[in-house]
Amino acid sequence: MCNPELLSRADEAREIRWVPELQEGKIESSAEALSFCRFRPRLHRRRTPLAGRPRPGTPASRRKRRMRLNVEPLARRNMRRDGTAKCEICGHSFGYMLIHNGFNSSGYGYCDRCGITALFSAYSPRVPKGIDVGFHGPITPDAEERVEQCVCGGHFRGKAAPRCPRCKETLSADKAAADIERNAPGTAGGWRWQRSWSGLYAIVIEDQLVDDPWRAEPAG
Repeated sequence: MCNPELLSRADEAREIRWVPELQEGKIESSAEALSFCRFRPRLHRRRTPLAGRPRPGTPASRRKRRMRLNVEPLARRNMRRDGTAKCEICGHSFGYMLIHNGFNSSGYGYCDRCGITALFSAYSPRVPKGIDVGFHGPITPDAEERVEQCVCGGHFRGKAAPRCPRCKETLSADKAAADIERNAPGTAGGWRWQRSWSGLYAIVIEDQLVDDPWRAEPAG
C-alpha cells in the first residue's frame, strides 16, 4: 500500500490530486510521486474555487499566473546554501545564498514589502530595450517601472532591502557581516562582506527568489 504521509507531502509540494495510481499503491515514495506528476502535470493540478479568482484572460489573471510560474518553482526546489544568519530584531535563524552579480551577469532588487529577491539576467530575452537595467548591481529606477509587482503587492526596488522571513523587519547589511564572513570560505584569504544591500552581491533568503519578473511588453 502507499504511504499516506509521503504522498501527502508530495501532494503539498507539487499541488497534485489523489489519483488511482496513488490510491492503489503503485507509487510508494515521494520521489516516485513527484516523478509521476512531473510527466502528467495536468492530471494532478489542484484547481481553486472560481469565487474570488480573476477571470482567465484578465490582466490580473495573467499577472498572477506569470508570478506563480516565476516564484513558486524556485522557492520549492533545494537551492545552494551559503550559511545561516540571524535576524537582529527577533533572533530568527534563516538560510541564505549570496549572488555575485558580476560573475552572474545580472542585476537585482528586493521587494519593498516582503523582501523577496528578484534577479534580472542580462541574457534574458525579456529584457526591455532602450533602458539602463543596472546589471552587476541593483536595478535602476527606469528598470523598476518595467517590472511586475511582487505576489505580496509590493514593488521590486534597487534601493529596497531584504527582510527577516519571520518578523518581516528590514535586515541590517552591517550587522549581517559577522554571520556572512563567518560562513564565507574566502574570509580566511582576506575577503570581506560589502556591508551594503546595494553592492555587487545580492542575498537570497530561504530560497525566496523571483527570476526575471519583467512586465509584458504591449503588442505592436
